[in-house]
Amino acid sequence: MPQLAYAWSLGFLIPEDKLASTQDRHRGLCEDMGAARCQILSLERGTGTDQTGAGSLKLRVVSSEARAFSSELSKVIEDAGGRSTDTKVEGEDVSKSIVDTQARIKQRELLVARLTAVLRTRKGSVSELVEAERSVTAAQEDLEQAHAWLKTQQGRVAMSEFDIRYLAIAPSANAGSVGAQLGDATQASAATFLIGLRAVFTLAIYLLPWVLLVFPLGMLVRWLRRKGERTPA
Repeated sequence: MPQLAYAWSLGFLIPEDKLASTQDRHRGLCEDMGAARCQILSLERGTGTDQTGAGSLKLRVVSSEARAFSSELSKVIEDAGGRSTDTKVEGEDVSKSIVDTQARIKQRELLVARLTAVLRTRKGSVSELVEAERSVTAAQEDLEQAHAWLKTQQGRVAMSEFDIRYLAIAPSANAGSVGAQLGDATQASAATFLIGLRAVFTLAIYLLPWVLLVFPLGMLVRWLRRKGERTPA
């Protein structure tokens, strides 16, 4: 049977006020399945001051449940008022790689067994024995690498990768969101008014001492000028 490694790529448009909660629900679906069936690889979310932004979620899901899991993701998107933009599924046949690696493992196992037997029964100089030990060590390292590669390939077949991308759209219109926006606007207007009022009072406090000093001097100068005009030459 062909050994196929699947990779799912999904794109969704989400109301900007639902992006975070929808992404969290998708993460929750994975966590509810357990680590043996679903694994979270990465989660990213970026939002601006106006709640616009985007996000991504990368998962690994057991291949036998990948299609059903994709349907659950789409259902969550629909419930949030979003929609799917693109769906892409790619399958890579890794059968040859797995078979070749299995054959390589068998060869290395035979080589390690043979070299180990020769090393046990061989008689020779110290340098020859050291060289034989190095050969056994190199063959053993190669065998371990082959086992690791085989495990990786088999893991790709057993678990399908999901690359989910979210893009924010205009927020869903409802009484709550409209009320919140009006409340924010009212608070912003009140804050601006208070800031302006504070600036006026601050300026008045700084200028009041100078007014109290200059005003009497000005009145004195005016009185002296009038007195000089009334005095006959």
